[in-house]
Amino acid sequence: LAQKFLDQRVYAGVVVTDAEVQQYYRDHLNDFRRGDEISLSQIAFDKQHKEKAYAVRAELKAAPEKFDQLAKQAPASPDRSAVGEMGSFERGALPKEVEDVVFSLNPGEISPVVETPFGYHIFKVTKRKRQRLLALSTVMAEIHDQLQSDKVEKALSAFVSALKSDLKPEIHTENLFFSYKSPAVIEETP
Repeated sequence: LAQKFLDQRVYAGVVVTDAEVQQYYRDHLNDFRRGDEISLSQIAFDKQHKEKAYAVRAELKAAPEKFDQLAKQAPASPDRSAVGEMGSFERGALPKEVEDVVFSLNPGEISPVVETPFGYHIFKVTKRKRQRLLALSTVMAEIHDQLQSDKVEKALSAFVSALKSDLKPEIHTENLFFSYKSPAVIEETP
């Protein structure tokens, strides 16, 4: 009932127009800029298998098309069931020793063996996206939801403030099962 009341009395007037969404987009263009992004796959080896990592890299040099097959077989790869696919990453999201190598690769290229604190890795860039500005059509729903949420929050805050100014609560301490000291009395007590 409370939610129904709020929907009918407080939120009913909350509307976000396309013009507001477009204005927000124009005013916040930097929020919608994306840096270089790559999609990566990897073959990972733990610290004890350095030689195996270099042997697999040599095998890939001769037959790069075997990357997916070898990624499935690598026992240390947490993502081997996904054929080594790690996902997409923007610059700044990966450890520096990895980022320096993978962002220098083109799609389809395979990295040399990269040593990290976790072991040895061989990376393959599967996709690359250059710096770009996300189109309004791509982010319109996201902006709409954010503006709607902001307006709902403001409407609720205004409603609660109006209620507080209209209502004068009275405290009847005699009905309490414990002794009550008002906050003002507590602050004055040394």
